[in-house]
Amino acid sequence: MAIEPSAGFADAIPLPKVAAQLQAGQRIHVLIGPEGGFSAQELDVLRAEVRTDRATAVSLGSLVLRAETAALFALSSLLSARIS
Repeated sequence: MAIEPSAGFADAIPLPKVAAQLQAGQRIHVLIGPEGGFSAQELDVLRAEVRTDRATAVSLGSLVLRAETAALFALSSLLSARIS
């Protein structure tokens, strides 16, 4: 799940680092929040998923991107790691 630093996931891993560790055929789901950020209830659910190792919090960097741009950045990072 891609999360901005201000959402309280200080230990989020940079997406390019996670992408480089993916195995062929491994499935990945990327959650991009709305431009106002995830709601408090959504963040609680996401934190629970991270605590139980059902999800990994990843960071797109220090910039706060528009939802459309964040999705393209995430896809580009994943594809770049597959090509490298």
